[in-house]
Amino acid sequence: MRAGLFVSSFSLLLTLGFTFHTYASQPTLDCKTKADEDFDKSECRVKYYNQTFRQQCLSLDEYVVDGDYKVECNWNYHHYNSSAFKYRYRKKIVLKKNKDVRIGGFNILHPVNGKTRFKDMELVAEIIDRDFDVLAGIELIPVPKEEFKHNNKIDGYINEQRKLLKDSSLTSSEKEEINENIQKAINSYLKPGYFRILEHLRERDPSWSLIISSRAESAKPSDQKEFTGFYYRAEKVRPMKNKFCAAERIKYNKGVEYGCTPWFNKDINKAFSRRPFIASFESGNFEFTVIAAHIVFSSPKNEKLMANILRPSFGVSKYEGSFPRGSGVTKGNYARWAEVKLTLDLMTKMKNRYQVKNLIYVADFNIEKKMKYWEEVLKSYPGAQVYVDAKTSIDQNKGYSSNYDHFIFNPAEVTNCEKNGKVDADRIDFFETKYIWDYVEDNYYIGNGDWIMDRFMSRFKDKVEAHGRVGSLKIRPFRVDEEKIKTRLEQQLLDPSKTNFNLGIKVISDHVPVKMTCSNR
Repeated sequence: MRAGLFVSSFSLLLTLGFTFHTYASQPTLDCKTKADEDFDKSECRVKYYNQTFRQQCLSLDEYVVDGDYKVECNWNYHHYNSSAFKYRYRKKIVLKKNKDVRIGGFNILHPVNGKTRFKDMELVAEIIDRDFDVLAGIELIPVPKEEFKHNNKIDGYINEQRKLLKDSSLTSSEKEEINENIQKAINSYLKPGYFRILEHLRERDPSWSLIISSRAESAKPSDQKEFTGFYYRAEKVRPMKNKFCAAERIKYNKGVEYGCTPWFNKDINKAFSRRPFIASFESGNFEFTVIAAHIVFSSPKNEKLMANILRPSFGVSKYEGSFPRGSGVTKGNYARWAEVKLTLDLMTKMKNRYQVKNLIYVADFNIEKKMKYWEEVLKSYPGAQVYVDAKTSIDQNKGYSSNYDHFIFNPAEVTNCEKNGKVDADRIDFFETKYIWDYVEDNYYIGNGDWIMDRFMSRFKDKVEAHGRVGSLKIRPFRVDEEKIKTRLEQQLLDPSKTNFNLGIKVISDHVPVKMTCSNR
């Protein structure tokens, strides 16, 4: 990332009224040279993004959770409902009541932005609650740009109003008015999609929790940034300390080492679009660690960028002549293989150096299982195999299109997930699973447009103006153009010419979850 772009991004936050809370352990943003700002995953940028997203976590904790449960906004992960397992998880009860733990991965397709504005968070939560105990949520994103600006202004407004309250000359009625304005602003804070999914999960089972990466990443600075997180049922699963994450723990963090995003050296960081996120869990007698990721789709064609990816992963500087013809590695997908190779190398390091057990890699790999090069790349984690043969991504016109979502692990090590020489791993078919498609057909028929519209608009209900002005800050209702929304609703969901596959993508995702059942005995 160029220095000018970095400065303008940071200045934008200040212009919008974004104010960081002050904490003794908070790192300062100190980019000493332009070189620090040239790359999106430089240490300088890590601090910048961690500060930004930590602030959002802190705001959700204060404005929305408001003491209902514990939230930890650490520098290596954010943890919602973080103490639930201490009260709800009892190993003896888990072993008595359950014999299995259900582990999965789900590319949830950007909940929620312009192209997924009508995603049904309640249905997504029902799928997770019915079918999983631990789910790697992939393609989780911050709130969209305009909502991000809105929330930043709320943070700035509230902080300024609280400063006013310190004025000893204020009358009781003036203080009351300021406090009312603060509450109105708090009520106007807009929640990100990954948090809304958690809310619906907790309506079904209050033990549901979420541990999520502390910063969102992307292939390019201008691309949509994504988090990766784990939804887990704390009544049946508890997070565990991870020796690798303990070694990765940055000096600013105070949290227990339950999860982390690995910090590679500078060259390897450049080879990743989005680094994997790691967390460890226990269910009964089964302790396991999940590495979750969204593998890059596009591979750069620029020779310098190609070398930056190929050199740290395969030890070569150019594509030509480096891979056997017919291997499945192409100029269009070499970056995907590179990220897989580097993650498998990481798993070997975690296993051998840090004695991390039962490593399970789950991802949207954007690589089909039938590709021949798997035989070569899996040598980086000896004994590992790829699971899930079925197609898992959806084309809006043709139905299932690609076999992209998999589990990777060594069945000789992760013995709990193999029974009679077979691993029980498969997709959850949206269109063949009765409760899913019955729900879609019951709620998303053409005559139900008013209900869908009301449901969508309810998120912005009562986002009222906080009266009064502090400096240049003024909080107004978050405005949505209802006519434009109705037009998009008709185009995206209610157009009779569109297929069921299109409807499934808009309401749920363009990927289906993959699921694996393992013994916890």
